[in-house]
Amino acid sequence: MTALLSIVLLLGWVYLASCFVEDSFYNLLVNRVRTALFRPVTWVQRLSPRLSEKAAAGLLLAFALVACATLPVALGWEPEILFGGIHPVRVHIDRRALQSLAAAVGLQLAAFALLLGQLALLRLAFALRGRAADGAVAEFLETATWPLPRRARPAAVAAAAAGCLLAGGALAAWCNDGSGAAPRLALLGAIDLLRLLRWALIACCLLSWAPFVAPRARGAADIANLVLQDLMRLVLGGRDLAVGFVSFGPLILWWVLGLVHPLLAGLVP
Repeated sequence: MTALLSIVLLLGWVYLASCFVEDSFYNLLVNRVRTALFRPVTWVQRLSPRLSEKAAAGLLLAFALVACATLPVALGWEPEILFGGIHPVRVHIDRRALQSLAAAVGLQLAAFALLLGQLALLRLAFALRGRAADGAVAEFLETATWPLPRRARPAAVAAAAAGCLLAGGALAAWCNDGSGAAPRLALLGAIDLLRLLRWALIACCLLSWAPFVAPRARGAADIANLVLQDLMRLVLGGRDLAVGFVSFGPLILWWVLGLVHPLLAGLVP
């Protein structure tokens, strides 16, 4: 659940980044995030009329971090990150100890740092692909990996990915009383990008079929199809594995990722 809630933090991060990245709101995915969070950010600004949009977005992100960290505790669960599908890192909660709350926030922050590192790795893959993979997803990643510059060199993107993954691994190890080496957790976190892509593929496939059940979901389906097209361009360079009007490329890629992910995770000592 901790890793899933880090996606909520990503939305706040993208909104905050869009306040600094020039013209980022022209990107369809960034624009949808800004539309979804515009009212909450405006509500925070009403608390203090002198508060800028950037400051309000930052405060909202900080509030979301605490809320996401404490939600599992409120539900009676122990916050946990599963690295590589084989190595769980969890926080044992004592509701009477402030140290437990700090550890829960730290683990949530670790999951978010790992997510940013994974997105930076994905951005690196798009950058190495060049124009063959240009599209809305690549532009979105330029905002999601802020404060990296828009046209950052691949070496800088790789360094940022490594830094985020190592920071996430170190934080997770600290929250677990130092159990687990940070470099090993960082490497497993990098491999977990395959699991993230797997979830993204299945979610986009389901959303792309949603209009057949709920016609009002056409907008969400269009975004899902856009993401699927960009991911297929990244992997296949624009080619598609289709039979008639049905594309099997995303499902085949989902199956391949499901095979490769545990194989690579099992190789980490």
